[in-house]
Amino acid sequence: MCKYAPLEPKIDHQNIDRNLLYIREAICRFSCYSRPPVPLSNVLMYLKGDYVHYCLPMFNHYFAHLPRPLSLKFVEVVLNAPLSIQKHGLRLAFKSYSAGDLKKLVLSVWKKTKNVSLRLILYKCLFQKILNEEEVSQKELYKALKVLTSELRDDDHNDIFDLILSDQLPKSFRGDYLETAWTLVSKLREKGVNIERQAKVLRNIKTNITLMDRDFLMEYIVKPHIHEMLIEKKIRPSYKSREISERVKTKWELVAKFIVTIENEETSKTSIDLVTSIIKTCAEMWDEVHDERYTIRLFCTNFISSLRANSNAFFQNFKYVNCIFERVLFTILEVLPSQEIYLTIWDLWLVIITRKVCSKMECDENGLFKNIEYDKICDDYANEIGDLIVDLVNKEQFYRSFLPHIAQVVNNHISVFSCAIKECADMVRITICNNLTHFKLPEIYLLVLMLLPTDCPHAYFDTCKDTLQKIKEIDNNEIQSYLYQKFLREDFKRRKFV
Repeated sequence: MCKYAPLEPKIDHQNIDRNLLYIREAICRFSCYSRPPVPLSNVLMYLKGDYVHYCLPMFNHYFAHLPRPLSLKFVEVVLNAPLSIQKHGLRLAFKSYSAGDLKKLVLSVWKKTKNVSLRLILYKCLFQKILNEEEVSQKELYKALKVLTSELRDDDHNDIFDLILSDQLPKSFRGDYLETAWTLVSKLREKGVNIERQAKVLRNIKTNITLMDRDFLMEYIVKPHIHEMLIEKKIRPSYKSREISERVKTKWELVAKFIVTIENEETSKTSIDLVTSIIKTCAEMWDEVHDERYTIRLFCTNFISSLRANSNAFFQNFKYVNCIFERVLFTILEVLPSQEIYLTIWDLWLVIITRKVCSKMECDENGLFKNIEYDKICDDYANEIGDLIVDLVNKEQFYRSFLPHIAQVVNNHISVFSCAIKECADMVRITICNNLTHFKLPEIYLLVLMLLPTDCPHAYFDTCKDTLQKIKEIDNNEIQSYLYQKFLREDFKRRKFV
């Protein structure tokens, strides 16, 4: 083997003797089958440059067939070879080393190398190794992964950052892992790709928020963001780049998710204090204008919508979440001009009604409602809406000019309610409309007509017919005119339930 060993790593294909090249190639491919094994010092003569490609079969063969002491010796020798060969040695090390030895190796190589390609291999192999190990080894290897994550650079390969966002790690590590990731990306240079990475990590934190430490989120994301935006008054309708705008939007969504993700009275107090502070600060800045737009009015409307949207999936926590929305409603009625946020107030009323009715039901171990008494729960929902409208009419705070918008708000919340009780939205809507007619109030009749579908599904034909029959008996020209306009004059189609 020594006689034919290459002196130069690069193959000069134009001038090299073809027979010599074939001999070298054969040695690279087949020397691993020699018995007794070829000395490792001789093998290393061929592990260089262009010849490495021919040696690839040797790596796995030696690892699989040599006695274990010799196999580990081969891995050790390869790890001390040039960079192009080290990569293959690392892959073998991940197959043969114990968790403790592998942790030491990974940290040692990571500390020494600046090569992006080698760092990627290290990170990916370690990540995959954790997924395939037993719990004890996982914990040992995760310590190394955490160090690697905390020392990533902005020039590291995007595949590493994609792994961070993959949600593949066991849940026991995921919260701490994302804390480490955020601590890292938040300190990277302020440039486009890094800002996008920050936004992606924030979105992943939001997705896994129940696994996160609330104190960490409050201290390192929520409070700093609110201080920057509202106390330092850096909030704007838009920002100088798309990436920054997306990051700000994502942080506000995370703040909203943080506020409504509560499981007990202690966390609800933190959320109540936080949301109250945000709304009161908004009231102080209510007339702020940037780029000819009322910045805070826009933000406040969007933020309350985000609170509602981010609470829709937590059915089992509706009773705790409701106290948040009750405080939001109380605070905005106290500090903001109600005539400027009339529909936002309606949205909050419906949020509270939906969660109040749902909180009466039992949840199973998966957080889904069980033993649902459909007729009773729909009747309760209709009664809550009806009582609200009656109260507003009596106080002269129900504005009929807003009815189409109010109907849309009610419709949206009926969809959430339907999802919570796992029933068809059309069926729930029609049932609630039928129950609402008991109130015999013109404003409610008009709302019912706006909520009812134009074409009633066959399964709910009788309920639709009964609802419209009650309304047709009302001596009110406005209501009758609206009924015939919607169900006849829109397309002159004959509907048997009308």
